[in-house]
Amino acid sequence: MSKSPTNNCRHLLGHNFGIVYRFEVIRMLKKKSFWLSIIAFPLLLAGIFAISFFANASSDDLTDKLADQSFSMAVTDDSQLINDELLKQLNVQTVDNTEQGIEMVKSNKVEAYVYYPANLSKNKIEVYGQHIGLFDNGKYSTVATQLLQSSVQADVDANTMAVLSDKVSSDSHYYRDGKEYNMLGDMVVPIAFLVLFYLIICIFSGQMLTATVEEKENRITEMLLTTIKPSTLISGKIFAFITLILVQVLVIIGLVVAGYLVVARFVELPNLDLSFITFDPARIAIAAALFIVSILMYAGIMVAIGAATPTAKEANNFLSIPVLLMIIPLYFISTAISTPNDPVVVTMMYFPLTAPILLMTMNALGILSISSAMIGLAIMTVTTIIIFVIAAKLFQTGAIEYHRRIQLFRKKPNQKAS
Repeated sequence: MSKSPTNNCRHLLGHNFGIVYRFEVIRMLKKKSFWLSIIAFPLLLAGIFAISFFANASSDDLTDKLADQSFSMAVTDDSQLINDELLKQLNVQTVDNTEQGIEMVKSNKVEAYVYYPANLSKNKIEVYGQHIGLFDNGKYSTVATQLLQSSVQADVDANTMAVLSDKVSSDSHYYRDGKEYNMLGDMVVPIAFLVLFYLIICIFSGQMLTATVEEKENRITEMLLTTIKPSTLISGKIFAFITLILVQVLVIIGLVVAGYLVVARFVELPNLDLSFITFDPARIAIAAALFIVSILMYAGIMVAIGAATPTAKEANNFLSIPVLLMIIPLYFISTAISTPNDPVVVTMMYFPLTAPILLMTMNALGILSISSAMIGLAIMTVTTIIIFVIAAKLFQTGAIEYHRRIQLFRKKPNQKAS
């Protein structure tokens, strides 16, 4: 029994979608530049981390070496905080006034003189020393500070010292519905979707924008449209591009984790304790749904802009508009937390282009209701479908008008009166 024309059409569309999807994915995976761009990002992070780590280590070593260097020193202590025993151990002289101390430095009797004022909260410690180099001069103020800290610590108990040095920590517990609530642990996974969406749009929006422009510039579009429907072609390209982005993200995360594990064997790194993370299935499901629909919607917008413009350079001129609409809700996060029913917040929650960031943030914070999430998802899904249809139409029209920007509203030619 032969298939009906409708079934044949559906089969052909699905087949063409698969062809477009596989072609775009395989074509990009074969490019060396694709893999080089993936490797470049974690290498850049590793380079920044290495420079920061070794710079801080060198700075700490230099400070310690300078502090350990011995030199002749005199002090005047009007603060009455310096410990006399420490002064004797370090062979530090005491003088009655600042003028005498400065004169001792000038006459090379001592290498440094330090004056501790009576009111340290209002007046600065004055340090005078022999010039021995731009970097080595710092040892005078380092020793002066350490001498004061050691003197104070000798007269203060451990508890008071912990408070003064801000080394006191707290262990907080919160309860909701009679059970202990791990607010931070519940936020981690949903907030990860938000961060991932934000990074994808910021980093890969340019690639999304030029996904169709290159084919228009090369005049490949006209040949493609003779065999494949515009909607099928656009859908295949968008899904393929999103797949490639997720591949890049997963590989980058894998390289970063692998690099961390390798470096941790040779360098003492902070211990990452992830045991506090909890999994709320409802919030994670909402976060995943919002992430997928948001990515599809913004990818469709980028492709539509690319289809409506003749060149990649001109397409990039419009990039700031959707990105700006995406980040505007960040300025209203505090309002959304304190008054989620504020009219401005509600408007942005249900306006498709501002909804992603706001809905995902509110979901991560646990202040987004199921009904609000469903309404937002429904609006964004319908908007995404409309954008796909518009992008396909623009792509089809743009194949003909590849040399200029598409005119959505054309002026009717003037008719001459007979």
